[in-house]
Amino acid sequence: MAEQQVNIEMLKEMVMYITEKCKMKDTFAYTHLNKILHYSDMFWYGEHGSSISGETYIKQKFGPISKHIKIVERLLKKDGFMDVKAIPFWNREQKKPISLKSYPYRLLTEQQKQHLNKFIDWLGNKTAAELREYAKTDLSYSILDKGSEIPYDSVYFLKQTKKEDITEDDLKWANEVIEEYEKSLE
Repeated sequence: MAEQQVNIEMLKEMVMYITEKCKMKDTFAYTHLNKILHYSDMFWYGEHGSSISGETYIKQKFGPISKHIKIVERLLKKDGFMDVKAIPFWNREQKKPISLKSYPYRLLTEQQKQHLNKFIDWLGNKTAAELREYAKTDLSYSILDKGSEIPYDSVYFLKQTKKEDITEDDLKWANEVIEEYEKSLE
């Protein structure tokens, strides 16, 4: 697999598209944004051989996150397209991306927007806790260390399973794929 480079402009469009589409969803927050970005990029890669944005996703405690999300957030805030509000949600504070004005999409194709819509529909109404638990069932998530990059090839083993159901053969195969991916980065 060839190393992908993040396209910040495309990532900005993806962030704004998801944020605009989810603006009426009460539960929508940063957790949703990161999971929708991750799964839509991964599945696009699985179908087309490259991701939409070229973004790197990192395993964190509560699931995958976009490596460049804070850069994109700063750029979108600076240009007046987005803000992030701390919203009380149950007994916690939720970081909620807010669309301030319509974004002038130039890069996202209609096919990519339709692809994003599938993930917005699938993940957009789940609670943050449901999203975190769902992300933790990915085989790639189970075997990677916190802070590790999630290889795009792992889309081929996004098998939803419980950690105790993972066989030695699953782990061996997954580790071989990850090793191959890491060699491709050298």
